[in-house]
Amino acid sequence: MMSVHTLVTVAASSVPDRRVFSLDMQTLLSTAVHMVNFLILAAAITYLLYKPVRQYLQNRNEMIEQQFSSARSDLVEAEAARLRYEQSLKDLEIEKGEILYRAHKLAEEESEQIIADAKAEADAIRESAAKEVEYLAERARDQAKLIILEVSTAMAGKLIGATIDQEIHDRLFTEAVDELESILWEI
Repeated sequence: MMSVHTLVTVAASSVPDRRVFSLDMQTLLSTAVHMVNFLILAAAITYLLYKPVRQYLQNRNEMIEQQFSSARSDLVEAEAARLRYEQSLKDLEIEKGEILYRAHKLAEEESEQIIADAKAEADAIRESAAKEVEYLAERARDQAKLIILEVSTAMAGKLIGATIDQEIHDRLFTEAVDELESILWEI
């Protein structure tokens, strides 16, 4: 292998006197050929790749625009759906309030009806009880009349006893009953 020193010596011997870079005809022609090759390659690449790349980028931009447009329309639809949902919730709240109001009103009316029915039933029971008390009082009066009649008859029978015959006894009994009835009816 060559050492670094030998490489520097060989490189220095190929350069003309005291020049680091020489601009001779061969270097200039080589540079010109390289430039022409570069321009031809650049033109070929531009010709072959510019239109497809430009078309690809344009298609990509259109696709992105479509996605943005779709996203915007989806956002508008979502916002509209959200507004409809909120309106539905408000409507449901209103309907719930109306239903609760009607239920409360109905319960109130039913409560009033039940109370009215209970009062009517209580009045009917009171009236029935009053009639029954009146009936029982009438029966008690009738029984009292009979008892008084029996007692008075027994007392009169003991007082009059043996002196009155059966015919007078019946007539006196009838008079006493009539008299007692008239007194009791006045009570």
